[in-house]
Amino acid sequence: MATVHWPEYWNGGRYRTLEQVMRHTAAHLPQAPALIEPSRTTSFGDLDRSTSQAANGLAALGVQPGDRVCYVGPNVRSFFEVIFGASKVGAIPMPLNSRLSVEELTAIIRDAEPVVVFIAPHLAEHGEAFSAIPGVRHVIDWSMLDEWLAQYPATDPGYERLLDDTAMLFYTSGTTGQPKGIELTARNIAVSVAGPMHFIDFAPGSVAYAPVPLFHVAGFGLALMAHLAGAAILLIQVEGTAALRSELIERSVTHAVMVPTVIRDLLNLPGTREIDWSTLRWILYGGAPMPESVLREAAEVIGCDFYQGYGLTETTGGFCLLGPDDHRPNAEAVRRLRSVGRPAPNAEVKIIDVHTGAVLPAGQHGEVCMRGEALMKGYWQRPDLTSQAIDTEGWLHTGDGGEFDDDGYLYLHDRIKDMIVSGGENVYPAEVESALLAHPGVAQVAVVGITSERWGETPVAVVVRAGEGSNAEPTQVSLTDADLAAELVAFTRARLARYKCPSAVYFAGSLPFNANGKLLKHCVREWVSAKANGLTPES
Repeated sequence: MATVHWPEYWNGGRYRTLEQVMRHTAAHLPQAPALIEPSRTTSFGDLDRSTSQAANGLAALGVQPGDRVCYVGPNVRSFFEVIFGASKVGAIPMPLNSRLSVEELTAIIRDAEPVVVFIAPHLAEHGEAFSAIPGVRHVIDWSMLDEWLAQYPATDPGYERLLDDTAMLFYTSGTTGQPKGIELTARNIAVSVAGPMHFIDFAPGSVAYAPVPLFHVAGFGLALMAHLAGAAILLIQVEGTAALRSELIERSVTHAVMVPTVIRDLLNLPGTREIDWSTLRWILYGGAPMPESVLREAAEVIGCDFYQGYGLTETTGGFCLLGPDDHRPNAEAVRRLRSVGRPAPNAEVKIIDVHTGAVLPAGQHGEVCMRGEALMKGYWQRPDLTSQAIDTEGWLHTGDGGEFDDDGYLYLHDRIKDMIVSGGENVYPAEVESALLAHPGVAQVAVVGITSERWGETPVAVVVRAGEGSNAEPTQVSLTDADLAAELVAFTRARLARYKCPSAVYFAGSLPFNANGKLLKHCVREWVSAKANGLTPES
C-alpha cells in the first residue's frame, strides 16, 4: 500500500479526528461563519461553544466513551451540535434518516443501543416507545436543544480518541435487506477526505451548498471538508430550480452539489445565461453520469469546475475520483464522462472474475474490489457479515460490476446481481440507462431484465418522460408513448449492440427510490412484471 495521504487544515496542520475540527477552526477563525440558515448564521466560535455544551450535557446524562448517541433529523444546526458534541465526549455519533418509518428506526435503534436519542419533532409522539428499547436511557426532542444546551458549561472536555477507535456509525439504506451499521474509524474518515480535498479548493470565505442529507456519508464528508477549510455550509432547503438559482446567486455560493438532471433544468431556466456566475467555482455531482451536452453548456454558461466521486458507505465515501481536468469539454472527456474516475490516493482498486477470483486486465468486466485506509472497520456487531464482505487480504467485494480502461479509469456497469444475461451475452443496465439518458425526451430511466423464452432474459426500460423544466423539446413532449418508445429503441440501437437494447419501453410517472435516494430495482422489476402480464401495477 502506498504512503497514506492525510488532509490538512487551510492554515496547515494535519487533521486526524472529529474532536479537533471545531477546536482548531474556532481558535483561528472564531468570527467566521460556519453555518448559514434562513434565520441565523452561526460562527465557528459559537459552534465550538455549543458543541462543548452538548458534550457536557451528554456526560451529565451518563454518556461514556464508546457509547452511541443517535440523531434523527434534517440538515440543521442541531445536527452539528449533537454529532460534534458526542465526539468531544468520546461517544460514537450515529445520524439516522428522519424519513424512515418508526418501525425502521426502531429496528436500527434496537441494533445500535444508543444511550441517548435526539429525535425530530414529528417523532415526539414515539419518544416513549424509543425509550423502551433496551440500552436507551434518554430521548430528547432536538427542537428543544437550545434550552437543553443552556444548562451546561461551554468548557471543552478535551477528549481525543485513538485513530483506530470507532468514530461514527452509519447505517446502510437496506435496499436488499435489514440495514447494517457501518463502523468508521477516525482514520477512515480522515483519509477519505484527503483525495477530494486535493481537487476541491475550499477556503475561508467559501460557501458550500449541499442539499444532500448529512446522515449520508457523502453529505457528511462534504460538510467536514468545508469546515476543515474554514468554509461555511448553507443549510437551506429550496423547492424548485428557480428557487435554487436564486439561493446560489443571493448567497454567493462557491461550491454546490447538484445531480446532472438539476444542472440541465437550471440551464434551461429563462435568464440563466444572463446571470453572472463568477462566484460559483465548483459543482460536485454523483449518482449518474454527466451527459456531454450538459457539460458543454454548463462550461459555456457557468464556467466552473466539476468533480464526481464514486464510493460506498463501507469505503467512507468516494474511492474513485473524476477531477476537473477530466471534465474539460474535449474529445477525451466524451469518453471519460462515462467513468467514475481513477482510484483516490488512499485506495487500491481491482477488477476480479466473479467465478475464479482472478484479477482481470483493462477492458474486461468483473467485480469491483477496494482496499485501503478508508475501508470500514466492519459491520456493527456482525463479524459474520464483515468476513463475507472483506476477504482475508483486506479487499472489500463491492458487488458492483465494472472495468478499467487502459488509462486507469473505472467504468461501472451495474450491481453484479442486476446484470442481465441475454442470449449468453452480459448486459449491464447502467450502460443502457446511460445511452437512454442522452435522449432529450428522457428525464429518468431504469433498465431491468425480464424472462424471455428465446433469450433467457431480455432488457426492458422504464422511463420517466422529460417534461416542463427539463431539456425536452416540444416535439418529444407531444409524441405519444408508443411513438417515443419506438424512437428510444431506435436511439439505443444506433449506439449500442442490438442485444443490449431494450426490447420494450414502459412509461411511468416516477421511479421508486428509498429514503436515501437509491433506486429500488426490485420494485421496478415487480412493476414491469405486472405490466408485462397485463395487470395494473401499483404506482
